[in-house]
Amino acid sequence: MRTVLGILTLVGALIAPPAARAQTVRFKVIVKEIIGKDSISLSRYWEQAIFSGRAVPPPTLSTDLEIMDFVRRNPGAIGYVSANTSLDAALKAIKIVR
Repeated sequence: MRTVLGILTLVGALIAPPAARAQTVRFKVIVKEIIGKDSISLSRYWEQAIFSGRAVPPPTLSTDLEIMDFVRRNPGAIGYVSANTSLDAALKAIKIVR
């Protein structure tokens, strides 16, 4: 798996997870720990990608419920929610191992 500023390449599939609001601690931790950048770098990446027409950023969603609903409605989608969030049978948890 390779990560490039918020776009994950996983076994040939392009995955852009819906993001929690940029001000949340969870968002900042995901960006720093998984993507390896700060939120300002990620914002700049998406600004350039939008301006050049190369890509559209994933949606920004406010709650874990909104993120789970997005994943349910979009086959192949991946999202991140709080560790204590209960997932229903339609969703699967994945673990990131380094």
